[in-house]
Amino acid sequence: MKYLLLYSVLLFLFCACQKENVVIPDTGRKLVINGLITTDSLLNVRISKSYYFKDFLMGWATFPEFDSADVRFYRNNVFLDSLNYSVQKNNYDLYPTSNYKSNNTYPLPGYEYKIIVKRAGFPDATSTTKIPRLVKIERIDTSRIGGFLNCGIEFTDPPGDKNYYLFNIIMIQKLPFSRRYLAFDSLDPIIEEELCSNSGSGSSISRVYDKFGFAFSDKLIDGKKYSLNVSFKCSYYWNDLRNPSPRTSYVYYFRLISVTEEYYRFIQTLNLYNASYSNPLAEPVMVYSNVSGGYGIFAGATVSTDSIILHD
Repeated sequence: MKYLLLYSVLLFLFCACQKENVVIPDTGRKLVINGLITTDSLLNVRISKSYYFKDFLMGWATFPEFDSADVRFYRNNVFLDSLNYSVQKNNYDLYPTSNYKSNNTYPLPGYEYKIIVKRAGFPDATSTTKIPRLVKIERIDTSRIGGFLNCGIEFTDPPGDKNYYLFNIIMIQKLPFSRRYLAFDSLDPIIEEELCSNSGSGSSISRVYDKFGFAFSDKLIDGKKYSLNVSFKCSYYWNDLRNPSPRTSYVYYFRLISVTEEYYRFIQTLNLYNASYSNPLAEPVMVYSNVSGGYGIFAGATVSTDSIILHD
């Protein structure tokens, strides 16, 4: 009996060690569109191309970008503008930097926008989005507890429709000048998704992730007035402890961003992908794309902004 058991174990180990050649077909490269067009910025998108997994073995560490793509925008199916290539820093801390920009065109709420991208050797990539209606920040209530500032961002959700939101904060320091997305926290019950930035390097275990934004739908607040609660460290408080002079001003811009359902689905699937990325046994996650003939996300957003000024 013991020999039969030993034979069974050895047979199992032998079978487990057999190699299987998994063939992943190379279907060619396609154009990639990455763009969230917002009412507070000129039309801009990032254009790159997809890659095959063996491309990394050939030394391609990032998405290659193009300086000669034909990027055209249409508003309600009428030609609007051609975007021009613009060299940008490859800073992916939060949002991919755009490399194609308009010189003078801003998106408008309520209109439908279509993008067509052409480049020799690739299928045309197209996508369509509609800019949501504006939802205004009506009031900001603040209170300071220790070195933290607690803020209530009040707004009214339009009734009847499904609405989707992003919220983030931009901090501008006057002297010396600097501008950056602010890491903050929220335990508000309507929060559904986090937007995180990888601020470290190396393995995923050693990396540090900061929360630079939150996304949520209106399923708990449809048609209601609501106050979103967030908190963050006050830069001026820590400066006071080190050096009370010279006097510096900090402007905090609170941004309530109404986004399309497509962009919200993109965030959800991207977070699922990131959560399972380091687990080889996890269920595969396909990140949502609304681009025909290529890959990526093209979506519209309306931005409401309010601000407060703090001094050290």
